[in-house]
Amino acid sequence: MNQKKISTLAFSAGVLTAMALLVGQIAGASSTISTNISTGGTLSVTGAATFSSTVGIGSTTPGTTLGITGTTTTGGLVVGLTGNPVNTILMGTCTYPGATAIVGTTTLSQNCTGATGVRSGDRVFVTPRGLERNLIFTSASSTATNDVVQVSVYNTGAAGSITPSEATWSYMAIR
Repeated sequence: MNQKKISTLAFSAGVLTAMALLVGQIAGASSTISTNISTGGTLSVTGAATFSSTVGIGSTTPGTTLGITGTTTTGGLVVGLTGNPVNTILMGTCTYPGATAIVGTTTLSQNCTGATGVRSGDRVFVTPRGLERNLIFTSASSTATNDVVQVSVYNTGAAGSITPSEATWSYMAIR
């Protein structure tokens, strides 16, 4: 097979503009794009793509290796073949108030406040830190009140009534 080496190839098709460096055989050759690609239409990559820097979707200056900026369509984001679309992922901290005694073998539900952006219906996950001995974190849910996560704590009864301290807990909410 006849092999050719091309040091630089410049092309323009509509709004697609690129500078490419091709090395190897023309049939099945690998290519390195050494400048930005901009397209107003569809950009298709077949096979594997390796990026040595950052890739931005909706951003020309991503803050991470793969940065996705903007809003999803009504379908949301689905990773994998099945599942519910994800429209928003929020992470932060909320304040667990404590200060109310939990009688032995009972559960107390309280509002963890300051969960900015959490809305009713969000799926919420909480990591309780600093919970007193013999108290068990049992559940978290989004409530009808914005920016609040309702959390429930169970007292095992091994030490009688316990009054937990105020604490800062981490949460993740998925919409």
